[in-house]
Amino acid sequence: MSRSVLLPANAVSPCGIRPDRIISLRKPLLWPQCTFRRWLLTAHLGGAAQISRVLCCLTLILAVGCGEGALVDQENSARDSGQWPGRSGIIQDGPGQGMVVVASRVRASDEGRLSIGDQAPLLQVDEWIGPPTTPAQGGKVHAVLFWATWCEPAVRELPRFVRLSEQYGEDLQLTAISAESSEDIRQFLRRPSRPGNKIWKDLLQFPLAVDTQHRSEMLWQNAFEDLRLPLVFLCDQEGKLQWVGEPAGMEGPLQEMLAGDWDTLVAPELYRLENEIRRLYTSNNRGSARNEARKLVELRPHDTRLQMLYLEVLLREESYSEANTLAKKLSQQFSEDAELLNRLAWMVATAVDSPKRDLSAALDAAERAVALTREQDADMLDTLARVCFCLGETERAVQIQQQAVARAPESERSPYEGALQEYLSDGQTASDTQR
Repeated sequence: MSRSVLLPANAVSPCGIRPDRIISLRKPLLWPQCTFRRWLLTAHLGGAAQISRVLCCLTLILAVGCGEGALVDQENSARDSGQWPGRSGIIQDGPGQGMVVVASRVRASDEGRLSIGDQAPLLQVDEWIGPPTTPAQGGKVHAVLFWATWCEPAVRELPRFVRLSEQYGEDLQLTAISAESSEDIRQFLRRPSRPGNKIWKDLLQFPLAVDTQHRSEMLWQNAFEDLRLPLVFLCDQEGKLQWVGEPAGMEGPLQEMLAGDWDTLVAPELYRLENEIRRLYTSNNRGSARNEARKLVELRPHDTRLQMLYLEVLLREESYSEANTLAKKLSQQFSEDAELLNRLAWMVATAVDSPKRDLSAALDAAERAVALTREQDADMLDTLARVCFCLGETERAVQIQQQAVARAPESERSPYEGALQEYLSDGQTASDTQR
Protein backbone atom coordinates (compact mmCIF):
# COMPACT_ATOMS: atom_id res chain seq x y z
CA MET A 1 0.00 0.00 0.00
CA SER A 2 1.44 3.37 -0.91
CA ARG A 3 -0.03 6.78 -1.47
CA SER A 4 1.50 10.20 -1.96
CA VAL A 5 1.16 13.44 -3.86
CA LEU A 6 3.64 15.07 -6.19
CA LEU A 7 3.63 18.48 -4.56
CA PRO A 8 2.98 17.84 -0.87
CA ALA A 9 2.15 20.54 1.62
CA ASN A 10 2.78 18.40 4.69
CA ALA A 11 5.52 15.99 5.65
CA VAL A 12 4.63 12.33 5.45
CA SER A 13 6.32 9.79 7.67
CA PRO A 14 7.40 6.35 6.38
CA CYS A 15 4.27 4.87 7.93
CA GLY A 16 2.05 7.47 6.30
CA ILE A 17 1.24 9.44 9.47
CA ARG A 18 0.79 13.14 8.74
CA PRO A 19 0.56 15.74 11.48
CA ASP A 20 -3.01 16.64 10.56
CA ARG A 21 -4.52 13.20 9.95
CA ILE A 22 -3.75 9.53 9.56
CA ILE A 23 -3.32 8.49 5.95
CA SER A 24 -1.82 5.48 4.22
CA LEU A 25 0.85 5.82 1.56
CA ARG A 26 -1.01 3.90 -1.08
CA LYS A 27 -2.32 5.89 -4.02
CA PRO A 28 0.42 7.20 -6.27
CA LEU A 29 -0.74 10.25 -8.16
CA LEU A 30 2.08 11.24 -10.43
CA TRP A 31 4.93 9.61 -8.51
CA PRO A 32 4.33 5.95 -7.87
CA GLN A 33 5.92 4.47 -4.80
CA CYS A 34 6.48 1.17 -3.09
CA THR A 35 6.39 -0.58 0.17
CA PHE A 36 8.86 0.84 2.62
CA ARG A 37 5.83 0.77 4.93
CA ARG A 38 5.49 -2.94 4.32
CA TRP A 39 9.03 -3.53 5.57
CA LEU A 40 8.20 -1.67 8.74
CA LEU A 41 4.92 -3.50 9.32
CA THR A 42 6.41 -6.94 8.71
CA ALA A 43 9.76 -6.50 10.43
CA HIS A 44 8.64 -8.60 13.38
CA LEU A 45 7.84 -11.47 11.01
CA GLY A 46 11.17 -11.51 9.22
CA GLY A 47 13.58 -11.91 12.09
CA ALA A 48 16.99 -10.30 12.31
CA ALA A 49 17.53 -10.03 8.56
CA GLN A 50 14.30 -8.12 8.08
CA ILE A 51 15.01 -5.82 11.01
CA SER A 52 18.50 -5.16 9.65
CA ARG A 53 16.97 -4.15 6.34
CA VAL A 54 14.57 -1.76 8.03
CA LEU A 55 17.34 -0.18 10.11
CA CYS A 56 19.40 0.26 6.98
CA CYS A 57 16.46 2.03 5.31
CA LEU A 58 16.01 4.34 8.30
CA THR A 59 19.70 5.21 8.16
CA LEU A 60 19.36 6.12 4.51
CA ILE A 61 16.31 8.29 5.19
CA LEU A 62 18.28 10.31 7.71
CA ALA A 63 21.07 10.64 5.18
CA VAL A 64 18.76 12.39 2.70
CA GLY A 65 18.61 15.42 4.94
CA CYS A 66 22.41 15.62 5.03
CA GLY A 67 22.76 16.10 1.27
CA GLU A 68 23.73 13.84 -1.57
CA GLY A 69 27.31 13.44 -0.40
CA ALA A 70 26.18 12.09 2.94
CA LEU A 71 23.78 9.74 1.19
CA VAL A 72 26.58 8.34 -0.95
CA ASP A 73 28.69 7.83 2.18
CA GLN A 74 25.83 5.98 3.88
CA GLU A 75 25.31 3.82 0.82
CA ASN A 76 28.99 2.90 0.64
CA SER A 77 29.19 2.26 4.37
CA ALA A 78 26.11 0.03 4.35
CA ARG A 79 27.35 -1.87 1.30
CA ASP A 80 30.83 -2.37 2.76
CA SER A 81 29.40 -3.66 6.04
CA GLY A 82 27.32 -6.26 4.24
CA GLN A 83 24.02 -4.74 5.39
CA TRP A 84 23.05 -3.21 2.06
CA PRO A 85 19.78 -4.83 0.92
CA GLY A 86 20.18 -3.83 -2.72
CA ARG A 87 17.03 -1.72 -2.74
CA SER A 88 16.05 0.57 0.08
CA GLY A 89 13.21 2.96 0.74
CA ILE A 90 14.09 6.63 0.88
CA ILE A 91 11.57 9.30 1.69
CA GLN A 92 12.52 12.01 -0.78
CA ASP A 93 12.43 15.67 0.14
CA GLY A 94 10.63 18.19 -2.05
CA PRO A 95 8.38 17.07 -4.92
CA GLY A 96 7.25 13.52 -4.38
CA GLN A 97 7.90 13.69 -0.64
CA GLY A 98 6.32 10.64 0.85
CA MET A 99 7.10 8.45 -2.12
CA VAL A 100 9.60 5.65 -1.74
CA VAL A 101 12.45 5.76 -4.20
CA VAL A 102 14.62 2.78 -5.02
CA ALA A 103 18.19 3.24 -3.88
CA SER A 104 20.49 1.33 -6.17
CA ARG A 105 23.71 -0.56 -5.55
CA VAL A 106 25.45 1.25 -8.39
CA ARG A 107 25.53 4.94 -9.24
CA ALA A 108 25.77 5.94 -12.89
CA SER A 109 28.90 7.71 -14.09
CA ASP A 110 28.71 11.01 -15.97
CA GLU A 111 29.59 9.16 -19.17
CA GLY A 112 26.79 6.65 -18.64
CA ARG A 113 23.85 9.06 -18.50
CA LEU A 114 20.73 8.14 -20.44
CA SER A 115 18.48 10.82 -21.93
CA ILE A 116 15.34 11.06 -24.01
CA GLY A 117 16.27 10.43 -27.64
CA ASP A 118 19.28 8.22 -26.83
CA GLN A 119 19.63 4.71 -28.16
CA ALA A 120 18.29 2.42 -25.44
CA PRO A 121 20.81 0.11 -23.75
CA LEU A 122 20.67 -3.64 -24.14
CA LEU A 123 18.81 -5.58 -21.45
CA GLN A 124 21.39 -7.42 -19.36
CA VAL A 125 19.72 -9.83 -16.97
CA ASP A 126 20.47 -13.05 -15.09
CA GLU A 127 17.59 -15.12 -16.38
CA TRP A 128 14.58 -14.85 -18.69
CA ILE A 129 11.19 -16.24 -17.82
CA GLY A 130 9.98 -16.27 -21.39
CA PRO A 131 11.87 -15.42 -24.62
CA PRO A 132 14.67 -12.81 -24.33
CA THR A 133 14.00 -9.39 -25.87
CA THR A 134 15.79 -6.16 -26.59
CA PRO A 135 14.68 -2.68 -27.80
CA ALA A 136 14.33 -2.27 -31.57
CA GLN A 137 13.85 -6.02 -31.93
CA GLY A 138 11.72 -6.58 -35.02
CA GLY A 139 11.04 -2.87 -35.43
CA LYS A 140 8.50 -2.84 -32.59
CA VAL A 141 7.69 -0.28 -29.95
CA HIS A 142 9.17 -1.65 -26.73
CA ALA A 143 7.86 -0.99 -23.21
CA VAL A 144 10.28 -1.93 -20.43
CA LEU A 145 8.72 -2.10 -16.95
CA PHE A 146 10.82 -2.09 -13.78
CA TRP A 147 8.76 -3.62 -11.00
CA ALA A 148 8.79 -5.94 -7.98
CA THR A 149 6.36 -8.51 -6.63
CA TRP A 150 6.46 -6.77 -3.22
CA CYS A 151 5.58 -3.40 -4.75
CA GLU A 152 1.81 -3.06 -4.56
CA PRO A 153 1.55 -0.13 -7.03
CA ALA A 154 3.54 -2.20 -9.54
CA VAL A 155 1.35 -5.29 -9.09
CA ARG A 156 -1.75 -3.12 -9.44
CA GLU A 157 -0.52 -2.00 -12.86
CA LEU A 158 0.06 -5.50 -14.27
CA PRO A 159 -3.52 -5.80 -15.61
CA ARG A 160 -2.82 -2.69 -17.69
CA PHE A 161 0.09 -4.50 -19.34
CA VAL A 162 -2.02 -7.58 -19.90
CA ARG A 163 -4.65 -5.44 -21.65
CA LEU A 164 -2.07 -3.57 -23.75
CA SER A 165 -0.46 -6.85 -24.79
CA GLU A 166 -3.83 -8.16 -25.97
CA GLN A 167 -4.78 -4.84 -27.60
CA TYR A 168 -1.62 -4.27 -29.67
CA GLY A 169 -0.39 -7.83 -30.17
CA GLU A 170 2.68 -8.12 -32.37
CA ASP A 171 3.13 -4.34 -32.70
CA LEU A 172 4.16 -3.96 -29.06
CA GLN A 173 6.91 -5.75 -27.15
CA LEU A 174 6.51 -5.74 -23.38
CA THR A 175 9.23 -6.71 -20.92
CA ALA A 176 9.06 -6.65 -17.12
CA ILE A 177 12.30 -6.61 -15.08
CA SER A 178 12.62 -7.33 -11.36
CA ALA A 179 15.71 -7.47 -9.14
CA GLU A 180 14.14 -10.29 -7.13
CA SER A 181 15.18 -13.91 -7.36
CA SER A 182 13.77 -16.26 -9.96
CA GLU A 183 12.04 -18.24 -7.22
CA ASP A 184 10.33 -15.13 -5.83
CA ILE A 185 8.97 -14.29 -9.27
CA ARG A 186 7.87 -17.85 -10.02
CA GLN A 187 6.16 -18.03 -6.64
CA PHE A 188 4.31 -14.81 -7.48
CA LEU A 189 3.24 -16.24 -10.84
CA ARG A 190 1.47 -19.08 -9.02
CA ARG A 191 -0.71 -16.63 -7.11
CA PRO A 192 -4.22 -15.66 -8.35
CA SER A 193 -4.47 -12.12 -9.69
CA ARG A 194 -7.63 -11.73 -7.60
CA PRO A 195 -9.47 -14.19 -5.37
CA GLY A 196 -11.06 -16.76 -7.67
CA ASN A 197 -9.34 -15.40 -10.79
CA LYS A 198 -6.63 -16.82 -13.02
CA ILE A 199 -3.12 -17.11 -11.65
CA TRP A 200 -0.60 -14.54 -12.85
CA LYS A 201 1.29 -17.12 -14.91
CA ASP A 202 -1.73 -17.52 -17.18
CA LEU A 203 -2.16 -13.75 -17.56
CA LEU A 204 1.38 -12.48 -18.07
CA GLN A 205 2.16 -13.66 -21.57
CA PHE A 206 5.12 -11.34 -22.08
CA PRO A 207 8.77 -11.94 -21.04
CA LEU A 208 9.80 -11.44 -17.42
CA ALA A 209 13.46 -10.85 -16.58
CA VAL A 210 15.45 -11.56 -13.41
CA ASP A 211 18.04 -8.86 -12.62
CA THR A 212 19.44 -9.77 -9.21
CA GLN A 213 22.84 -8.30 -10.13
CA HIS A 214 21.17 -4.95 -11.00
CA ARG A 215 22.84 -4.69 -14.38
CA SER A 216 19.77 -3.48 -16.27
CA GLU A 217 18.84 -1.31 -13.31
CA MET A 218 22.23 0.41 -13.64
CA LEU A 219 22.00 0.80 -17.42
CA TRP A 220 18.43 2.11 -17.39
CA GLN A 221 17.16 3.50 -14.09
CA ASN A 222 20.48 4.69 -12.68
CA ALA A 223 21.64 6.09 -15.99
CA PHE A 224 18.37 8.01 -16.38
CA GLU A 225 18.51 9.03 -12.69
CA ASP A 226 14.96 7.89 -12.00
CA LEU A 227 14.74 5.20 -9.34
CA ARG A 228 10.98 4.90 -8.86
CA LEU A 229 8.93 1.71 -8.95
CA PRO A 230 6.98 0.95 -11.01
CA LEU A 231 8.70 2.76 -13.87
CA VAL A 232 8.18 2.36 -17.63
CA PHE A 233 10.63 3.16 -20.43
CA LEU A 234 9.08 3.47 -23.91
CA CYS A 235 11.39 2.94 -26.88
CA ASP A 236 10.36 3.59 -30.48
CA GLN A 237 10.70 1.23 -33.45
CA GLU A 238 14.35 2.26 -33.85
CA GLY A 239 15.17 1.41 -30.25
CA LYS A 240 15.49 5.03 -29.11
CA LEU A 241 14.23 6.06 -25.69
CA GLN A 242 11.26 8.41 -26.10
CA TRP A 243 9.32 8.47 -22.83
CA VAL A 244 9.81 7.56 -19.16
CA GLY A 245 7.19 7.59 -16.43
CA GLU A 246 4.63 5.71 -14.41
CA PRO A 247 2.41 3.12 -16.13
CA ALA A 248 -0.76 5.22 -15.75
CA GLY A 249 0.70 7.87 -18.06
CA MET A 250 2.09 5.62 -20.77
CA GLU A 251 -0.92 4.94 -22.98
CA GLY A 252 -1.08 8.31 -24.76
CA PRO A 253 2.60 8.31 -25.76
CA LEU A 254 2.38 4.61 -26.63
CA GLN A 255 -0.54 5.14 -29.01
CA GLU A 256 1.30 7.99 -30.74
CA MET A 257 4.45 5.91 -31.19
CA LEU A 258 2.51 2.99 -32.62
CA ALA A 259 0.68 5.32 -35.01
CA GLY A 260 3.88 7.08 -36.04
CA ASP A 261 2.63 10.39 -34.62
CA TRP A 262 5.09 10.77 -31.74
CA ASP A 263 7.03 14.03 -32.00
CA THR A 264 10.64 13.12 -31.27
CA LEU A 265 11.64 16.80 -31.18
CA VAL A 266 9.08 17.71 -28.51
CA ALA A 267 9.75 14.71 -26.25
CA PRO A 268 12.95 16.10 -24.60
CA GLU A 269 11.22 19.44 -23.99
CA LEU A 270 8.31 17.72 -22.26
CA TYR A 271 10.65 15.98 -19.87
CA ARG A 272 12.61 19.18 -19.25
CA LEU A 273 9.42 21.10 -18.40
CA GLU A 274 8.29 18.42 -15.95
CA ASN A 275 11.60 18.58 -14.09
CA GLU A 276 11.50 22.36 -14.13
CA ILE A 277 8.05 22.33 -12.50
CA ARG A 278 9.32 20.15 -9.68
CA ARG A 279 12.39 22.36 -9.22
CA LEU A 280 10.30 25.55 -9.13
CA TYR A 281 7.87 24.07 -6.66
CA THR A 282 10.66 22.91 -4.40
CA SER A 283 12.08 26.45 -4.36
CA ASN A 284 8.59 27.82 -3.54
CA ASN A 285 8.39 29.60 -6.90
CA ARG A 286 4.89 28.27 -7.31
CA GLY A 287 3.52 30.90 -9.66
CA SER A 288 6.20 29.99 -12.18
CA ALA A 289 5.50 26.30 -11.57
CA ARG A 290 1.87 26.88 -12.54
CA ASN A 291 2.92 28.66 -15.74
CA GLU A 292 5.25 25.82 -16.67
CA ALA A 293 2.51 23.26 -15.94
CA ARG A 294 0.17 25.16 -18.24
CA LYS A 295 2.80 25.03 -20.98
CA LEU A 296 2.98 21.25 -20.60
CA VAL A 297 -0.78 20.84 -20.94
CA GLU A 298 -0.80 23.10 -23.99
CA LEU A 299 1.95 21.01 -25.58
CA ARG A 300 0.05 17.76 -24.93
CA PRO A 301 -3.60 18.51 -24.12
CA HIS A 302 -4.60 14.82 -24.17
CA ASP A 303 -1.87 13.56 -21.83
CA THR A 304 -3.71 12.45 -18.68
CA ARG A 305 -0.57 12.40 -16.56
CA LEU A 306 0.16 16.05 -17.34
CA GLN A 307 -3.44 17.05 -16.72
CA MET A 308 -3.25 15.43 -13.28
CA LEU A 309 -0.03 17.34 -12.62
CA TYR A 310 -1.73 20.59 -13.60
CA LEU A 311 -4.74 19.82 -11.41
CA GLU A 312 -2.53 19.28 -8.40
CA VAL A 313 -0.67 22.53 -9.03
CA LEU A 314 -4.01 24.37 -9.25
CA LEU A 315 -5.22 22.85 -5.99
CA ARG A 316 -1.99 23.74 -4.20
CA GLU A 317 -2.21 27.28 -5.57
CA GLU A 318 -5.83 27.50 -4.31
CA SER A 319 -7.10 28.21 -7.82
CA TYR A 320 -10.26 26.34 -6.96
CA SER A 321 -12.52 27.53 -9.78
CA GLU A 322 -10.16 26.28 -12.48
CA ALA A 323 -9.20 23.20 -10.45
CA ASN A 324 -12.83 22.17 -9.91
CA THR A 325 -13.65 22.59 -13.59
CA LEU A 326 -10.67 20.44 -14.55
CA ALA A 327 -11.55 17.79 -11.92
CA LYS A 328 -15.05 17.39 -13.39
CA LYS A 329 -13.60 17.15 -16.90
CA LEU A 330 -11.10 14.49 -15.86
CA SER A 331 -13.77 12.51 -14.01
CA GLN A 332 -15.70 12.21 -17.26
CA GLN A 333 -12.54 11.54 -19.26
CA PHE A 334 -11.46 8.70 -16.93
CA SER A 335 -14.98 7.23 -16.68
CA GLU A 336 -13.83 3.68 -17.56
CA ASP A 337 -10.44 3.67 -15.83
CA ALA A 338 -10.85 2.73 -12.17
CA GLU A 339 -7.22 3.43 -11.26
CA LEU A 340 -7.22 6.97 -12.66
CA LEU A 341 -10.62 7.71 -11.11
CA ASN A 342 -9.25 6.50 -7.80
CA ARG A 343 -6.22 8.77 -8.00
CA LEU A 344 -8.33 11.72 -9.05
CA ALA A 345 -10.70 11.26 -6.11
CA TRP A 346 -7.84 10.93 -3.64
CA MET A 347 -6.06 13.99 -5.02
CA VAL A 348 -9.12 16.24 -4.75
CA ALA A 349 -9.96 14.95 -1.27
CA THR A 350 -6.48 15.14 0.28
CA ALA A 351 -4.17 17.47 -1.66
CA VAL A 352 -5.62 20.44 0.23
CA ASP A 353 -8.06 20.82 3.09
CA SER A 354 -10.44 23.51 1.90
CA PRO A 355 -14.24 23.74 1.62
CA LYS A 356 -13.70 25.28 -1.82
CA ARG A 357 -12.45 22.06 -3.39
CA ASP A 358 -15.09 20.10 -5.31
CA LEU A 359 -15.69 17.02 -3.16
CA SER A 360 -18.75 16.16 -5.24
CA ALA A 361 -16.42 15.48 -8.19
CA ALA A 362 -14.24 13.37 -5.91
CA LEU A 363 -17.30 11.45 -4.72
CA ASP A 364 -18.48 10.76 -8.27
CA ALA A 365 -15.02 9.52 -9.26
CA ALA A 366 -14.62 7.35 -6.16
CA GLU A 367 -18.07 5.78 -6.49
CA ARG A 368 -17.43 5.03 -10.15
CA ALA A 369 -14.06 3.40 -9.34
CA VAL A 370 -15.71 1.20 -6.69
CA ALA A 371 -18.45 0.21 -9.15
CA LEU A 372 -15.92 -0.66 -11.87
CA THR A 373 -14.09 -2.96 -9.46
CA ARG A 374 -17.37 -4.51 -8.20
CA GLU A 375 -16.68 -3.40 -4.61
CA GLN A 376 -13.82 -5.92 -4.42
CA ASP A 377 -10.83 -3.58 -4.31
CA ALA A 378 -9.77 -2.43 -0.86
CA ASP A 379 -7.90 0.56 -2.26
CA MET A 380 -10.94 1.91 -4.12
CA LEU A 381 -13.18 1.38 -1.11
CA ASP A 382 -10.68 3.16 1.11
CA THR A 383 -10.68 6.20 -1.16
CA LEU A 384 -14.47 6.33 -1.20
CA ALA A 385 -14.51 6.13 2.59
CA ARG A 386 -12.01 9.00 2.81
CA VAL A 387 -14.10 11.18 0.50
CA CYS A 388 -17.22 10.44 2.55
CA PHE A 389 -15.33 11.33 5.72
CA CYS A 390 -14.20 14.64 4.17
CA LEU A 391 -17.85 15.33 3.33
CA GLY A 392 -18.80 14.79 6.96
CA GLU A 393 -20.59 11.49 6.23
CA THR A 394 -18.79 9.66 9.03
CA GLU A 395 -21.28 6.82 9.39
CA ARG A 396 -21.05 5.94 5.70
CA ALA A 397 -17.26 6.29 5.84
CA VAL A 398 -17.16 3.74 8.67
CA GLN A 399 -19.33 1.26 6.76
CA ILE A 400 -17.26 1.53 3.58
CA GLN A 401 -13.96 1.38 5.45
CA GLN A 402 -15.11 -1.81 7.15
CA GLN A 403 -15.55 -3.26 3.66
CA ALA A 404 -12.06 -2.07 2.72
CA VAL A 405 -10.56 -3.82 5.75
CA ALA A 406 -12.40 -7.03 4.87
CA ARG A 407 -11.17 -6.92 1.24
CA ALA A 408 -7.53 -6.15 2.10
CA PRO A 409 -5.01 -9.01 2.37
CA GLU A 410 -4.59 -9.93 6.01
CA SER A 411 -0.90 -8.98 6.03
CA GLU A 412 -1.69 -5.48 4.71
CA ARG A 413 -4.71 -4.48 6.78
CA SER A 414 -2.99 -2.23 9.29
CA PRO A 415 -3.31 1.11 7.40
CA TYR A 416 -6.94 0.35 6.50
CA GLU A 417 -7.66 -0.45 10.13
CA GLY A 418 -5.94 2.78 11.16
CA ALA A 419 -8.24 4.80 8.92
CA LEU A 420 -11.25 2.90 10.28
CA GLN A 421 -10.21 3.72 13.84
CA GLU A 422 -9.89 7.39 12.84
CA TYR A 423 -13.47 7.43 11.53
CA LEU A 424 -14.83 5.56 14.55
CA SER A 425 -13.10 7.96 16.93
CA ASP A 426 -14.48 10.95 15.05
CA GLY A 427 -17.97 9.46 15.18
CA GLN A 428 -17.65 8.82 18.91
CA THR A 429 -16.48 12.38 19.51
CA ALA A 430 -19.45 13.74 17.58
CA SER A 431 -21.82 11.51 19.56
CA ASP A 432 -20.34 12.69 22.87
CA THR A 433 -20.68 16.31 21.78
CA GLN A 434 -24.36 15.84 20.94
CA ARG A 435 -24.98 14.45 24.42
